[in-house]
Amino acid sequence: MPGQVLYVMLSPYLVENASNLYYSFGYDNSRQEIDFMSFSEYLGAMKVPWEAITADGFEKLKAEALDPQSYNKKAKDALFEYALIYYETSIFRRLAELKYRKAEDWEREGFNRMERKFPPFL
Repeated sequence: MPGQVLYVMLSPYLVENASNLYYSFGYDNSRQEIDFMSFSEYLGAMKVPWEAITADGFEKLKAEALDPQSYNKKAKDALFEYALIYYETSIFRRLAELKYRKAEDWEREGFNRMERKFPPFL
């Protein structure tokens, strides 16, 4: 089969074995461009328009966004998007209590924001 081929599996072990089998006995097909990846490698290689967040990073973001002593719009926006993606309604209530207007009507505001920012992913 000519062309570009990507073999993706959840198991890195299966990916490694498939690659070993493909290239066993010196097999070479100059008409193919093939790559073998685990699912986590595949996801790590994707370019997305958002920043990945760790558990520690999330706790820091949450503390910054929900601090009543300061108004960090960037942190509030990021937490709002997180709450939209994971449907964390308690975060909307907390943001609304801090006068973050988008959280007061999060269903409408959230849909508009997601549609503008992530159209290829919806």
